[in-house]
Amino acid sequence: MDNRDVVWYLRQKPEADRFQLITDVAIGLEYHNIHILHGGLQCNKILVANEGHAMLAGYGLSKLFKEDEPTFYTQSDGPVSEFRYQPPEVMDGQQLSTSSDIYPWAMCALEIMTGHEWLFYRI
Repeated sequence: MDNRDVVWYLRQKPEADRFQLITDVAIGLEYHNIHILHGGLQCNKILVANEGHAMLAGYGLSKLFKEDEPTFYTQSDGPVSEFRYQPPEVMDGQQLSTSSDIYPWAMCALEIMTGHEWLFYRI
């Protein structure tokens, strides 16, 4: 795979279909989010295939959901991805759900569309 992560890819090909990349990530999350939380989604964990399609990587923080069993990050396996990608429920120590991947997906979408890391970009 020559394209590396999505940030590198977009620097090389700024004319790339950014909406398609965001859609590919959403489809990947939907496929896995029946019982799996990615838990560490950020732009450097979105790889781009040679054909230009985005793929998810970095499932080291993923969580498997079991019916009727609450899921939290413990101190030993807590979130270690960058602060700007952390959903509010993770920051508050609340129970996780597959919806906990939506906030980091939105932050990735914002970065992919604008080309800027939102926490560090000044308007």
